[in-house]
Amino acid sequence: MLKSIGEEIWVVEHDLFALGIHFPGRMTVVRLSDGRLWLHSPVPIDDTLASELAKLGSVGFIVAPNRFHHLYVTGAMERYPGAEAHGAPGLATKRKDVSFTAELGTAAPSGWRDDLEQISLRGIPLMGEVVFFHRASGTLITTDLFMNVHRVQGWLGRLIYWMEGCWKKPAVPRLNRFLVKDKAQMRQDATQIAAWPIRRLLMAHGDIVEDDAAGVVDRSFTVFGTKPSPKLSASV
Repeated sequence: MLKSIGEEIWVVEHDLFALGIHFPGRMTVVRLSDGRLWLHSPVPIDDTLASELAKLGSVGFIVAPNRFHHLYVTGAMERYPGAEAHGAPGLATKRKDVSFTAELGTAAPSGWRDDLEQISLRGIPLMGEVVFFHRASGTLITTDLFMNVHRVQGWLGRLIYWMEGCWKKPAVPRLNRFLVKDKAQMRQDATQIAAWPIRRLLMAHGDIVEDDAAGVVDRSFTVFGTKPSPKLSASV
């Protein structure tokens, strides 16, 4: 079911279970200025959800935002054959069965640059994540860069999210920090992201952050060696 969270932006929740672990997940939907829909990290789209999406507009873009969020991309492409499919850096090599229209990079393509900005996290090549900022709603759209998990099923999930440092609090998972290969590049990208006028932090796994989202991002990025903003840090 679609849920509106701001101006021209919606989410769809979807739960995953793998190796006995519960992964709360979501797809993000943005309606662009030209009326087309932009689907970020697709979930299974049944007839009911497709009908809801159709009321918003036609699907123009399908985005697989990192090298781990691609499970339902082919299903979305089959349902919307006229949409462009954009894959994260390196994903086309991993998913040779998918014919992506283009590879995501740091510069937003013409199809959505009027509505969204983006940065490819080149400092963490294994993850290959591309982060987006939706101007109209002030939403930072991430995938696995942040997590903020408050509800899981079973003790194993709680233990893992606690160990990652993102159980019942928004944070950059510890694993992401260890995966950084280019610290200078990661600091540069984090600094650029934190400079966006963020009003909401949205991630694929966990609760959306509406309160002090810019401060949360700014302080969390110190794990990459960035300097916190005195103004934002004062809001702790």
